[in-house]
Amino acid sequence: MSGKIILTVLITIASFGSWAQTPETPKTTTKIHWITYKEAVQLNKEGKKRKIITDVFTEWCGWCKRMDASTFNDQAVADYVNKYFWAVKFDAETKDTIVIDKIVYVNQHPSANRSTHDLAQKLLQNQMSYPSYVFLNEANQAITIVPGYYPASDFMLWLRFIAE
Repeated sequence: MSGKIILTVLITIASFGSWAQTPETPKTTTKIHWITYKEAVQLNKEGKKRKIITDVFTEWCGWCKRMDASTFNDQAVADYVNKYFWAVKFDAETKDTIVIDKIVYVNQHPSANRSTHDLAQKLLQNQMSYPSYVFLNEANQAITIVPGYYPASDFMLWLRFIAE
């Protein structure tokens, strides 16, 4: 008899516990609003002045993917980037032709494996390392290049330093 009472009490507690819990409200998450390099330059020219952060990456780069999955998905990083920067993702091996201020940037060897784009070479000053983050001022001039993977808390230090 006591076994039945204990079982009844456990079932009651378990069902009360699940009934008493409220479903967790999904958090609304802000993602970084990525735009093209050409769009960022144009926005600054139109007077919508912000510094530019360009994430120069490649499809095969494991650290680039980790940066996307962790740091760039961090809510504080996304909010800060969206508030203070024009955010650009740029594939260093893109095959696209890009024209900025009548200057044409191309991938000189689009069929070659791991051939880099002219614009990536310009942005990284021929120091090809992935991932790398190119920070530009509101006049679209280079401030600095920061190579490598950073966890969100460390990357926030760079963002604050550049923005302020």
